[in-house]
Amino acid sequence: MLLQFLHLFFRRFFYVSILFCLGTMQAQFQFSGQVGEPYRNQSVYLSLVEDYRKTERVYQSQFLEQTVADSLGNFTFSGDNLPKKNRIYRVHVDGCNDSIVSGNHFLKACNSIESILFIANNSDTINLPFTFNQTFCEVNATNNSADKILEFYALKDEMILDFANADSDLAKDLKFAKWFEIFQEFGLNSNEPLVELVVYNFLSNRSSETHDYYLEDILDSKYYSDLLERLHRKYPEAAFTKQFEAEISADTYIQSSSKNATKDPNFWFKWFAYTLPIVVFLVGLLIYKSRKVNTKNYHLTQQEERVVKAILEGKSNKEIAAELFISLSTVKTHINSIYKKLNITSRAEIHSKF
Repeated sequence: MLLQFLHLFFRRFFYVSILFCLGTMQAQFQFSGQVGEPYRNQSVYLSLVEDYRKTERVYQSQFLEQTVADSLGNFTFSGDNLPKKNRIYRVHVDGCNDSIVSGNHFLKACNSIESILFIANNSDTINLPFTFNQTFCEVNATNNSADKILEFYALKDEMILDFANADSDLAKDLKFAKWFEIFQEFGLNSNEPLVELVVYNFLSNRSSETHDYYLEDILDSKYYSDLLERLHRKYPEAAFTKQFEAEISADTYIQSSSKNATKDPNFWFKWFAYTLPIVVFLVGLLIYKSRKVNTKNYHLTQQEERVVKAILEGKSNKEIAAELFISLSTVKTHINSIYKKLNITSRAEIHSKF
């Protein structure tokens, strides 16, 4: 009886151990590839890109791991420390001599950078082969979404070529409408919101020619609210989901407020009602400050004219002395001389004359 119990126990323990090992093996990622001649025996870097606004270049803050390509250019990253859900990753090499910790040579000074973006998770196998004598131009993967970002960049190149043939603003407007629809359909068909965020980053970028059209599209299209719903469904706690929600909310509010203001029938009346008094005040102040005292009939000296102007501005003797860099007694002497020439006895009479 005891022997049967032990036999049964160890048999179950063996099966559980096997399943545990298989589960552990399935949680392993492996990203491998090959680089060209200039980058052999050089460092290769793996980055995690959580901010979709930082997909266009290399950022040191995104680095996860560093390895070295062998003499044939082969390299491998492996482990089980990546997020279980899909994320955007970058592998890159550069031809700079500086080490990874020496500063920002890969941000500005180094031009020989080769990189690739792909989508993967903690259980994926990714291969980045050296093909057509080029580094990082193809993705072979167990993840169906891995190469979608590469496809997007190819689509973007097609758009740029298409716009090169647009010879009028009307033609460009028509092409914008067409390409927005193409990109949105591409994102939907990818079945991966991360791909859609990369597309969104391009279309909504303030430095892009597409930004103005995006601001118009955001009020007319349900695409953005639907994308937000997809992000909440698949990546509810991710930072990029919250980032997208905040951006969409802000842009929608700004555009709605702007359009509602211009549709208000009293908009221009209100604008003039608020603006005109300010303009009148500023013009009057400018004229007041720049006016010249007409003293040619009273034979005042230049310094006496300055004193008269200061009096008209309501300044005291001390303020006049400080402004003209003269003593207080000199100010009083000038005022007495002014009174005699103008045949007056007070400051109030200066205001009445000018």
